[in-house]
Amino acid sequence: MRLMTAGLLLLALGCTPNGLAPVTNDLCGANVETSHPCQVCEDALVLTNPQAVVDLMVAIEPETRPFLVERIGYFLEGANGCDPGRAHAVRVFVTDGPPPSQALEGLHEVISVEPSDNELRRPLELELQTPARVGPGQRLFVNLLLSDGSGAEALCPRVCPTGDPNLDFVADVGGFGQWSDLTQNVPLNTRIYVGGSVEL
Repeated sequence: MRLMTAGLLLLALGCTPNGLAPVTNDLCGANVETSHPCQVCEDALVLTNPQAVVDLMVAIEPETRPFLVERIGYFLEGANGCDPGRAHAVRVFVTDGPPPSQALEGLHEVISVEPSDNELRRPLELELQTPARVGPGQRLFVNLLLSDGSGAEALCPRVCPTGDPNLDFVADVGGFGQWSDLTQNVPLNTRIYVGGSVEL
């Protein structure tokens, strides 16, 4: 399964019973919202062109809103060409529906993730300094720069073979805001979850 846009190529590892260990149920439950339902079979999204600049933008739509997002979690895998221990930044946006078209549009917070050594699989749970309020009709977006074009190993988040449209978006070189739906070419959704509370 591959996706090609101008300058980027993505490959999803085959989802097999003997593949990567599934994410456990501790990521699902009360006051936890996911970018899609929990899946049994999950694999990693691997860049096969580390020279490309690749942005990933993932939407999360809490079932009950207003919802106050207090933490964000995701998994990075150490497949070939991937570095789960790489330092990176996570940008959090709240918009009225579409993914942000400009870098500051709806920007709520930028979280810096420190490097970590010798990890084959890196689970991350990041606390927001200020809860992000997702109101009725709004969506929260989590942005990861998978590759900076330097040729270094990329970030490889976990994905599920669900293929739900209008949730995962990618952009390539200098293309922030020029998003393409990941599922136009591959039936995948990125596995990201948020925790928080329903605003009463």
